[in-house]
Amino acid sequence: MAQHVTLALMVAYVFSYVDRQILSMLVGPIRADLGLSDTEVSLLYGLAFAICYTVLGVWPIGR
Repeated sequence: MAQHVTLALMVAYVFSYVDRQILSMLVGPIRADLGLSDTEVSLLYGLAFAICYTVLGVWPIGR
């Protein structure tokens, strides 16, 4: 049972890591396409992820 939980947590961490890396690689094209400022990009990269992980950690996943 503990091995399944460990595997599930590892998979969740890998997806989280890959998601952040993809966004950081694509920040230049996203900025150019949407015409975002540095502040808007930082809000997208930091605040949006923090809110998403906070909400998901409390409600469906934390359940």
